[in-house]
Amino acid sequence: MRSLKDIPIKRKIVLLITATTGLALIVACAAFTVYEFVTFRKVLRDDLLTLAEVIEPNCTAALDFDLPNEGTENLAALRLEPHIVAACIYRQDNNIFAAYAIRGTSPSFPLDPGPDGFRVGDDHLVVARPMILDGKRIGTLYLRSNFRGLRSRLAAYLATALVVLVTGCFIAFAIAARFQRIISAPVLNLARTAKEISNKKDYSLRAEKFGQDELGEFTDVFNHMITQIHKQDVELRQQQDDLERKVSERTEELSNSNELLKSEIAERRQAETALAAEKQRLAVTLRSIGDGVITTDTDGRIVLMNHAAETLTRWEQKDALNRPLADVLRLKNDSGATLDDIFLNTVLGGGRAIDLDRDETLRTRDDNERRIASSGAPIRDADGRIVGMVVTFRDITDRQMLDQERFKSSKLESVGILAGGIAHDFNNMLTAILGNISLVKRRFETDDNEFTRLAAAETATQRARALTEQLLTFAKGGAPMLNTMSIQELITESADFILSGSNVRVDYAIPTDLWPVRIDSGQMSQVVNNLVINAQQAMPAGGIITIEAENIARTRTDVFRGLPLDPSNYVRVSISDDGIGISEADQAMIFDPYFTTKPQGSGLGLATTFSILKNHRGHVTVVSERGKGTTFRFFLPAMPGAVLKPKTEIGVVVEGQGRILVMDDDEFIRDVSAEMLTDLGYSADMASDGKTAIQLYQDALAAETPYLAVILDLIIPGGMGGKDVIKQLLAIDPNVKSIVSSGYSHDPVTANFQSYGFSRVLPKPFDIQELSDVLNEILTDHRVS
Repeated sequence: MRSLKDIPIKRKIVLLITATTGLALIVACAAFTVYEFVTFRKVLRDDLLTLAEVIEPNCTAALDFDLPNEGTENLAALRLEPHIVAACIYRQDNNIFAAYAIRGTSPSFPLDPGPDGFRVGDDHLVVARPMILDGKRIGTLYLRSNFRGLRSRLAAYLATALVVLVTGCFIAFAIAARFQRIISAPVLNLARTAKEISNKKDYSLRAEKFGQDELGEFTDVFNHMITQIHKQDVELRQQQDDLERKVSERTEELSNSNELLKSEIAERRQAETALAAEKQRLAVTLRSIGDGVITTDTDGRIVLMNHAAETLTRWEQKDALNRPLADVLRLKNDSGATLDDIFLNTVLGGGRAIDLDRDETLRTRDDNERRIASSGAPIRDADGRIVGMVVTFRDITDRQMLDQERFKSSKLESVGILAGGIAHDFNNMLTAILGNISLVKRRFETDDNEFTRLAAAETATQRARALTEQLLTFAKGGAPMLNTMSIQELITESADFILSGSNVRVDYAIPTDLWPVRIDSGQMSQVVNNLVINAQQAMPAGGIITIEAENIARTRTDVFRGLPLDPSNYVRVSISDDGIGISEADQAMIFDPYFTTKPQGSGLGLATTFSILKNHRGHVTVVSERGKGTTFRFFLPAMPGAVLKPKTEIGVVVEGQGRILVMDDDEFIRDVSAEMLTDLGYSADMASDGKTAIQLYQDALAAETPYLAVILDLIIPGGMGGKDVIKQLLAIDPNVKSIVSSGYSHDPVTANFQSYGFSRVLPKPFDIQELSDVLNEILTDHRVS
């Protein structure tokens, strides 16, 4: 396809006129369309604001008297406005009081109405108007309009613009095609004449003149120029013949002398280039090699060291030059024998390369020791004579340490897998034990001796559950199951339990207005336990542990300086002791896995603490001095103003009615679950695998006796677990109320159960109280989603 500059001039003129006309029409049409778009959208906005202002008083009255039907009727009047697609009334707590949607649609509403006023979405307009009664805001009126009218109007404008554009371009094209000959004919004549002169070299030809305008003047100038060129061409040819003759004679003289000079220069440059390249390659190679390289002469004296050799031996090349190799590369094997004579006798004396197949110890210039692997080879000249020796060596200290750490990690991973399996099976057994204990407790009064003994057994079982929680955290690390709560009670319960019966006292300084935090209570209890145990062990003769907590506002930049924390509000907890303290060198490593100063320690406590706080978007620091005690401080993101869920009264269960489906592969868990559900007033059906559970659910729907809720075990060995079952149940019934239950409480599914389609989570083990609570929550939750 030819470019614009290559097409004939007469077509260029036609295209130029047509394109100019079309562009002018496009600009005009675009301006009118944009003006219409802006004007009509303003009209839509004004109509929407006016409509909100008109219906808001009636809706305010309905909301004030809590008459949702009347609010719905008020909103239903909007059907007379076809561009209103949805409307709702939000209460002050952002729950929906009444809603309206255009016929044939079921729109979703945002969780909150957003800021007051008018705003534009991708395909709609929104107005959020505050509902004020007696100077107090009681809710928000939310209206949403579509762009259907605007699109129709714009489509009509665009169609009209297109017709105008096509018609205008056609007329411009017809006019341009007729009148282009006035300009193109003289130009084409000049072009033909110039081409003929160029091809024939005949300067006697002249162009025809068509008029007295600029093109006519240009024709005169062209003809005059051709006349001048003709004269100059004759003179130039004569001068060129003379010059060629003189140049030929001089060139022959210079050619002979230059050939010899060129040959000498080329040979010298080639030699210099080769030498420079060789030096550059050698320098780059030595700098790039990560291994240490030392070369010696035939007497074993050092003549070169690379940077890696300087770093490993702590000798600089300027100090090591001409020294014996044994002074710089001081090597010993594990038995303590020196190895320098091996290089001298075998490499220089015998002319053989060696590669020591065992690790050696290198004593550096500053008397530190490093584990290295080395090799040596003779350096020979072009005639094969030995002119020196090269020794290479590499530091393998870190590799040995890494191999040791990998071995530790491998053992720890194996133990972790075992711990996770034990904890899962133990949780299943504890579910049966704890469920039966909670069932039997309900048969006795609180002042009965049997009730007291059962309560003690229940407490012991709860402690066993806490132990499995720690095992699972150790085995999996797991994502935290976050809940909004106050950390005050968790701190005091954990510390009091750890220090019970010890010679260490704890003093608390925790304000009553401490902000709520969003944490995994089990993992955070482990953090407090680890830090309190460390403080207790730092004071073997007894002492006082001080635990403080305070609110740290995001404006306290002095507190956050140097810490890897996002600017936000935090709760800071400080745990201090007056024990033996931690040395400055150890403080840099106490959060490293496997590092410990205790003879029987595993080095995992503080590493686990650091990992848990990091997963909570928090951080932990330490300040300590030998003999003066230690203070650990950890930060947790705070939620000022968050409303805490009131605690359920201990011992009070909520009974109910209806059918509940339980899926679990463990027969004991199915039995105790059925007993607890029956005791709560429900009718329970059991399934041992996912396929049976899905069939029971479908049968219940077909019989029009649906289940109120389903409780699904997450893992079914050899079968379909809860994660796969809920996918199929949601496809059958999008409104299914589901509870996931698992002995792996830190599994990603239980930690983020909502993203997998579950309504609630019920970790194993659980008692009748916890079962009652989660069923009550899921069956009484009528919030608008």
